[in-house]
Parts: sequence; structure tokens; C-alpha cells
Amino acid sequence: METKKISFINDEFDLKLIFKTIKKVVPYILIVFAFSFTVSFLYLRYTYPLYKAEGYIQINTDDMVEQVFGQTAQVDMYKKIEVISSKMFLERVFGNLPLDISYYREGRFLNSELYKGNPYTVLVDVKSPTFYDKPIYIDFLPNGNILLNYQDEENEPFSFEFSILDTASLPEAEIYVRLTNPSMFQTQTLLEKQKYFFIVNNPANIVSRYSQGLQVSIQNPEAQSIYVSFTDRHPVKAAEIVNKIASEFNVYDVEKQAQSTEKILTFIDEQLDFFNTKLSMSKSEIEAYKKENNIDVIFMSLDEIYLKVEEYQSQISQQLLEISRLENVKQLILEDQDMDVYEIYALVAGTEIHSLVSNNLSNIQELLMQREELLYNVTANNAQIRQIQYKIEIQKKLLAESINIAIDNAILKKHEIESLLSEYNQSMQPIISEHNAGELALLEKIYSSNETFYNQLLEKKAQHTIEKAGFVPQNVILEAAVVPEEPISPVGSRIYLLSFFGSLLISFVIISVKYLMHNEILSARDIAKYSSIPILGVIPKFTKIIPNNHIIVNKNPRSLLAESLRAVRTSLQFIGEKEGCKIISLTSTVSGEGKTFIAFNLACIIAFSFKKVIVIDLDLRKPKVHLGFGVENKLGVSTILSGIDELENCIRNSNIENLDFISAGPIPPNPSELIQTSNFDVMISVLKEKYDYIIIDNPPIGIVIDGMKSMQIADYPIYVFKANYSKKQYVQNISRLVSESKISRLSVILNAAEISYSKYGLQKYSSDNSYGYGYGYGYGYGYGYYDEESELLVKNTFLNRIKNFFYENGS
Repeated sequence: METKKISFINDEFDLKLIFKTIKKVVPYILIVFAFSFTVSFLYLRYTYPLYKAEGYIQINTDDMVEQVFGQTAQVDMYKKIEVISSKMFLERVFGNLPLDISYYREGRFLNSELYKGNPYTVLVDVKSPTFYDKPIYIDFLPNGNILLNYQDEENEPFSFEFSILDTASLPEAEIYVRLTNPSMFQTQTLLEKQKYFFIVNNPANIVSRYSQGLQVSIQNPEAQSIYVSFTDRHPVKAAEIVNKIASEFNVYDVEKQAQSTEKILTFIDEQLDFFNTKLSMSKSEIEAYKKENNIDVIFMSLDEIYLKVEEYQSQISQQLLEISRLENVKQLILEDQDMDVYEIYALVAGTEIHSLVSNNLSNIQELLMQREELLYNVTANNAQIRQIQYKIEIQKKLLAESINIAIDNAILKKHEIESLLSEYNQSMQPIISEHNAGELALLEKIYSSNETFYNQLLEKKAQHTIEKAGFVPQNVILEAAVVPEEPISPVGSRIYLLSFFGSLLISFVIISVKYLMHNEILSARDIAKYSSIPILGVIPKFTKIIPNNHIIVNKNPRSLLAESLRAVRTSLQFIGEKEGCKIISLTSTVSGEGKTFIAFNLACIIAFSFKKVIVIDLDLRKPKVHLGFGVENKLGVSTILSGIDELENCIRNSNIENLDFISAGPIPPNPSELIQTSNFDVMISVLKEKYDYIIIDNPPIGIVIDGMKSMQIADYPIYVFKANYSKKQYVQNISRLVSESKISRLSVILNAAEISYSKYGLQKYSSDNSYGYGYGYGYGYGYGYYDEESELLVKNTFLNRIKNFFYENGS
């Protein structure tokens, strides 16, 4: 007999099975949703919320230094970002905020930070670094004192009580507590209910701690705007840090501009002192000359000579000014480790060497920015820092060499001018000697020249002083940060939505796995799909507890269960009708499929039709018939086949008319051998003479082969499957029984089927005789029988019509 191969994975689309699978896993799905939402609730409850404050700064780049160096706005904006993110700048920002001490209120689940909202403040003078970063609990006692509790240096509990007016002298620190609102201390209402503590933050760790929440990026390159955001647990703190960064950046920008002007003013003051000294010397020389030559009147002659001498003197003064300026630049380069490029530029601006050193200054500036960025993450002894420092020293040496060359050139030029002046004086000496008054005029000219330079320097000093007073920030705060009202993480709606879709995904996986791994027989259609063995009938599922005797039909003879068994009885006539006693042998693949239940109730149904029926318990390994009829199992089939008892002594009457039974008897050591003896054939022959039907309850043939003989001699061998219990692979067993064991009249009964399955499963195949003899005679036609106790109702309700629609279209 041909049998289709049955896969262990359900690879067919069955809408009915999908709905049934969903119905089965609903408790698991509810558990998944409940667990997921519980986890989401606990996560939201025990996770600190994070708030983000945002601000925008516009950078103006039309300053003189940028124009000279030729830097683009984009490059300049990146440098501004590096400045804002640098440790040096953040130390300025955080140092101007109350971040040295953090105040908290202890909560039931999470602690709340009291940034600028704490009812008290503390002043701390730390003596030992071990006092940093540890919670100091503070209690305000009813007697007006304060109690501090914390872990000391050895992690031992330490307490200290002191008056609100005193200073707490602890081994590790001096602490003074001041109440923000003294009336709170007097009423003691809030302070007694709440538990407070504070933490003295280590100054060395403040920048590294808070810089993690800082984000600086270019918002719009064309508009030259920078985006600044800060994330923190406290919304007010986050907003204040962003606004402080913006305001402090403007102050920093003004300071950098003022530094360059300050250096220029310092240089001018030095030159003023220099020329003031020269003026004093010139004046002294004039006075001495007058006194030596008894000259009281200045003769203004030889104008051309004097003008030429004045020109040489002016050139010499310019070279002296150039040399002094270059010496200052050289000193800054060699002595200042972190040289200020803008300051050097201010000194060399307008000089002859400006074009020669601008490239070196740009390179040094870039290397200094790289070093500052690396120092934010590594120490000064890092290999990368040393490498950059080496490059900086090389550039400084090149720059110093350029300055030395320029100084030598200026000195050489000065000497050349002095030589020209000396030669000019010698050539003019005969003329000058003739007029003593001419030498005096020359001294006056020198004095006048120095005085002119002195006045020019005074004008320059006044100009730069005015510029310094008028410095304003070049940067514009486009949008100040506001206190965020909602946290960015965790977001409750987002967490619950993610939990919902995650639960849906897990539920879909559960349903899919359950559906794919579904391998149980659901209806007669599943049996007919894989085998052509006739289906004798379908027994509906009994929803209530089955009694010990397994007999249901005697109490409810008009129930669906009774009608389905009558349909089986009728279907037996189509398998083969013969005169005399008929043997009905039932078996299954494994235990628990309901063969004993069907044997009992089928025997009752046949007995109700005035036929004499006897039930034989041939399951000698696990007998059950005696339990159903409530008798002892001291004698039975095993004692009959062993020759211990006579057959007549083992036949027992039931409380149902025309129904007798033989129990299995004591469990023998060799059940299979006993059944194969001739005594079994003799027992069957004798019973055939007395009864119309012999119903044999065999052991599961899928486990043992004890019942094979009774199946072979039976007129009606029946194989029992149980819906939602028996595996589809069990169908292959009935095909092997027919082909290998030569059980030609084998038929099938499906037990415990759902009502919709039995009803529509039978009707659908009622016209197809190849699927069995009983389809046209089952209860599937809907005679209207019902069982109030078992609640097997067949009603044409709207819900049933929907279920039946999905069943028919899904299958």
C-alpha cells in the first residue's frame, strides 16, 4: 500500500491550524507581553533620565590675523571647535560654575540631584584627597545640630555631630554648613522627611567627567555657525553649561584680541623709554656744547647739510627700532614654551621679515593646536606629544634663524648708514668747522628727530589704548540654551513602543515555531492525506472529566458521543457483514490515544442494540478493563492462557445488560508468548459460540507486538488515533500493518476530535468512498443531538459560522 512521506516540519499553509496555534499560545504571548512591559516599566523606573540642552554660536572670521594668514572660514571654525573642546577652555567654563560640590536627595529608587535647588550649602576645605568623590550624608537633628555620616579613609563608618553655627573639623576636611532657607531648619518639616547627602568632586576629574556630555560640531559652514549641546541628568545644569560655554567663549575671544594689543603697547612703552633716554642725552649734549663754546644764540645755517644728517639719523633710528623689535620676537620664541603666535605676529606686522616668517608661524600654530587636542586624552609624556613637541622645536629654530638673519641684516644696514653718516660728516667737516654754530644746529636737529619719533610713539600708544578699550566679541550667540522639559533618554513612549513591537516579533516567532513544529493529527483529513485506509468514524472530544469506568454513552444515550459511536457501528456493516460472531480488535500507536475508552463505549452502544458483547483486556502489561468495571484483577486472560483458571470462571457480568468482560489478570512475565499459544485460539473459539461481538482491547502496537495476533484474526481490526495528540508519522504504522502484517480489513477511528473538525471533516468526504465507509453515516449531518453535561453543543451561532468558514477555506 502506497504511503506518502510525512515531514517532521509542517510545510503546508493551513489557516485553521494558524488560528488554532494562536489560540494555544495565547497564554505564552500574554506572558511575553507582560514580561516585556514589566521590564520596560522597571527600566524606566530605575534609569536616570538624561536631558540635552542646545545652543548655537556664529563665528565671525574677518579679523586681521585671519586675513594675513589666508585661512578659510572652514578651517577657522574647526580651530574654534578645538578651542571649545580643549581642556584649558573647559577648565575656565566649569571653574565658573558650582560644580565643585554636588548635592543630592536620596530617593526610594533613584537619587535626585539638587543643582541650585538644595536647601543648604557647604563650604569645604579638603585636607586629604580621600575625602573626594564619596557621599557625605547630612542629617538635620531636632536639637539644632547637624550629623554627618560617611566612610572614612579605611572604609569604616564615621559620624560627626556639630552645631549649625560651628565648623565641623573632620580628619579629612573642614566643613561649614549654611542653610539656604533658615526657616526650614526651624520648622524641621522638610528636612526631617528627606534624606540628603553631598559629594565633594575632585577638581582633577571635573573636566573629564563633564566633557563626556559635551558635543560641539559645525551646524552650517556657510553661515559659520557652531552647534553646542550638553547632556546631563539635571536639565538646569545642562542649560547653564551650554550658556556658560557660549559666554565664556566670547570673553576668551576678547582676551585673545587684547593680548596682542597688550604686547604692542608693551613694545611701544619700551621704545618710549629708549627715545626718552636719547632725548635726555641729546639735550645734555646741547647744553654742554653751549656751555663749552659760550654760545647763547643758535645760528641756523648749512640747512642742506643738516637735512642730510637728519635723514641718516632717522634711518639709523629706524634700524635700531627694527633690531629692538626683532630681539623681542627672538626672546619670545626661545623663552616661551607655549608661544603665542598672534602675539608674535603683532610684533612682526609691518616689518620686512613678515613674509619670511608667516609660514613658520602658521606651522607652529597648527602643531600647538594638535598638541592641545592630544593633551586632552593623553599625558605630556606620550610619544605623540613628544613627537609634536620635537616638530615645534624645529619650527622655532627655523623661525629663530630667520630672526637672527633679519637682526644681522638690520645691524649691517645700521652700520652701513652710520658709515655713510661718518663719511658725510668728514666730508662736511671743513664747512662745519668754519661755523661753530653749525655743530650746535646739528645737535638740535638730532634732538628734534628723536623728539619726532617720541611723539609718533605716543600717538601709536594712544591709538592702541583706544582699540583695546573698544574690543567687542566677534562671535554671536544665535540661540541660547533653554532648560529642557523632556528627557532625551529614556523616552517612555519609545520604550513601550519598542517593547510592544518586540513582543509582537517574539509572539510571531513563537507562533511560527509552534506552527512549523506542529506534527499532530487534527482531523480525519490529516489521516486521509497520508493513507488510503478507510476511516471508520470520528469521535468528538469529551470536555469533562472521564469517569473511572470510561463509559459515557449509558448516561447520555442521545449525546453526540453516542451518535458518533452508532455511526461507527453502522459503518462496520460496510466493511464486511457476515453471519455469526464478529471480532473487533482495537489498538493504537502509543498509550493515551483512547482505545480503551472507545472499546468500552462501542461495546455499550452494540449492547444497547440487544447484541451480546464481551470485552477482553488483552493489554497484559498495563491492564485497565478491571478498573473500568471496578473489580479486582486476580484472574483473567493471563490465568486462562496459563491454564490456571477456566474461561467460565473469568467471564464477569457488568451492570449493563448484554455486556460482559474478561479482565487481563495478573501481569505475566511473558505476555507475548502467552498470546501466541493455542489456548488463546481456544478461548476465542469458545467465546464466539456465546457472544455476537468480541471486542478486544490490545496494548499499543507501536510499543509492543502483543496485539498483533488479535488484529490479524479480527473481523474488524481498528486503529485508533487521537486528535491533537497522535503524531502524523503514526499514520505510517497502519500502512505497514496492511502491507507487512497482512491486516487487510484495517480501518481507523479518530478520537477526541474538535466538533468543527468532526462535523465538517466527515461531510466534506461523505461522497468519496475511497476515504472510508462511515462518512455518509456519521453525526456530521447535524441531527441536533446534544449533551448538556459534556457541553458538546452544535449550534449554528455566528461564531461557529466564522470558525467553520476559516476551517473550510484554510484546509
